[in-house]
Amino acid sequence: MDNLYSKFISEVAYKYTLDKPNTNYNLAWYEELGRHNHRVAIDSIWVDSVHIPIKAPQVDANGFFVKEVEGIKLKVLQKCIKIKLDKVVGMQATYSSPFLKDAIIPSFGEGYEAELTDWNGEVIPFGLNQWIIDPDSGQLSFMRGWPNGFQETPILTFFRYAGRKADSAIILSSGQTLMASEYTPTRSKDVATKGYVDKEVDSLGGAIKKLIPRIPPTLENSELTLEANSVTASPWNSEVEMPVVFYGDEYKIRIPQFYHPGECTFSIVLNNVEILTSSMENITGPDIKAKMWYVESVVDPYSKSKMANNFYKSINSYIIFSNDILKTYTSTDVPYITVYVKQRYGFKDYISKPITIGFEDRIKLPAINQLKLKELKSDNGKDLIEYISGVPTLSANSNFIFNYTTQDINLFKVKHLSSIKINDFYSKDINSNSYYPHAFSFHKVEEKVVFPENLYIEKTELSVKSSNIEGIQNVGVDRTYNIRVDTVSKEDRIPSPINFNDYFNVAEWDINKKRQDLHESNELQMLNGLYRWPTGNYKDNGNFSEHKYIDEIDIIIPKGPDYTDIEEDLRFVTFAFDIDLCRGFWLIFNNDTNITSDVNSKTFNLPILKCRVVDSTEWLDMLRPYEGVLNPRDFDDGCLVTHLSNLKEKYFTFGNEPLEGKLVITIGIKKSNNITFSGISVIQNH
Repeated sequence: MDNLYSKFISEVAYKYTLDKPNTNYNLAWYEELGRHNHRVAIDSIWVDSVHIPIKAPQVDANGFFVKEVEGIKLKVLQKCIKIKLDKVVGMQATYSSPFLKDAIIPSFGEGYEAELTDWNGEVIPFGLNQWIIDPDSGQLSFMRGWPNGFQETPILTFFRYAGRKADSAIILSSGQTLMASEYTPTRSKDVATKGYVDKEVDSLGGAIKKLIPRIPPTLENSELTLEANSVTASPWNSEVEMPVVFYGDEYKIRIPQFYHPGECTFSIVLNNVEILTSSMENITGPDIKAKMWYVESVVDPYSKSKMANNFYKSINSYIIFSNDILKTYTSTDVPYITVYVKQRYGFKDYISKPITIGFEDRIKLPAINQLKLKELKSDNGKDLIEYISGVPTLSANSNFIFNYTTQDINLFKVKHLSSIKINDFYSKDINSNSYYPHAFSFHKVEEKVVFPENLYIEKTELSVKSSNIEGIQNVGVDRTYNIRVDTVSKEDRIPSPINFNDYFNVAEWDINKKRQDLHESNELQMLNGLYRWPTGNYKDNGNFSEHKYIDEIDIIIPKGPDYTDIEEDLRFVTFAFDIDLCRGFWLIFNNDTNITSDVNSKTFNLPILKCRVVDSTEWLDMLRPYEGVLNPRDFDDGCLVTHLSNLKEKYFTFGNEPLEGKLVITIGIKKSNNITFSGISVIQNH
């Protein structure tokens, strides 16, 4: 390099520092005309450099020095600890790191010296091989090459600038702010960014909007309500329930209060047909539209508010339909209407929720026709007919099958069409079918009723009533059938002795005995589960000759006897018990009426009460006290032990020698005694 070129470079550098151009190296700096402006990149300007301490500061846990300036926390410096530097390819002994850009050089103040080590942690002193840091390029260079004796790959600890730069902290010429988003001016001399101004304007606009009251409710999805006497029911061909009114009754459909914007239209839509459209422009008070839409009042929805009144108007109104209009849109096939209202303004329709209402042409009382007994049968393998004390009865679980027709039914159905009652043991509501042939307006019913156990009736009384839509029942139809049922009675007796001196047979009370007319024996009758003197006339049992309302029944129900003429003075019932070896027993009458005991003797007020152990004793008298000696074995020996008896329970002894076998007890009563009981209980004394 010759001296002339060296002089030229020196002159350029010198004049540059004095803001002068270099047009001629022979000219002194003050002879140069004009001014030279330095070119400074906006991203190289450190906005927060004024906050860099003259002494290296302490950093937080994240390695940053943070300075709070007028309420804003600014990250100013970052301490980079043991940063690995990468070798720059193509350059000798030059190393770089992105963190080295904006490094703080020692000239900033005390404690900013960088600490350089090799890969093994050996300190490389400052000045060794003339290493320097270029913060603009982010490079560290050894002017005299990598020092001998050190493991290559340098490790550097240093401070760097971490604050804002001008490209992110000032307003550009376009007006866009690139300042920190959290920046807020706090002093009059502070710059107000566009973002700050926009935020404040939006906030002010929001505050202003809050002062304007909200638009009152519109018709959109509003609930229409029916104001009328109605019942809840469903059409004959549907399960959907709805309010039902009657043609000719007074009814309204109330429209909830809705917003009146002025220029708009109001429409009534019935079964998807728009039957009324009216302008609302001139509505200022009560008004009638086409005799269907009645405007009750125009009101201020915010009249009670001091801030919000006189902003809006709302309308209270309702609809009244004439019978002519309703009958135009309804029929027996579609006896209901679906109504909604709508309002159009601002090119939009505001529509209410629909309401469906049913209409009955008239109030009817459906009639019960053709009530007939169809069949009597037994499905359990048992005989349909059983006998109790010679009297026929339907057996338990027999089926009583009948049918009838409900006619003149309403267009709408409620919970049930008819109800059934049989005596006091059976009742049922017959529900409306989802479908019945409405063109003929009838509903046919066939019902099966099972006669249960423990039922006693002398006649079967059937009653059927129909109900109209309002739940009002008609007089109905009553039928009485000569069908008696006594499933309470269970005869557990044996035949009573005809003569106490005769041989006694402990035979079961078999079917033949149950069928036997009591005129042919000396037995008591069992009726409704109780033994008693024979009573009642059963000759009309099964007599359907005068019945018009009965289908032909294959099974003939037998007639019964007439016991009203029995005049015998004494009748019996006899029971048998198997006893183990015992000294005696206690006797108790079950469910008895009019059986009493003498207070002193403890004897029952019975004409006859005898017992015997078959093949061991003769008939012992249970109404005579035991004498206390020997063993009662002979005819009419007393066996009542008074001191072990009370008014309800009596004790009877076999003496000192216990007995076992078949114990037979017979009880005799007179008609005048008016005594009944369901049976007896025996408790052995072992």
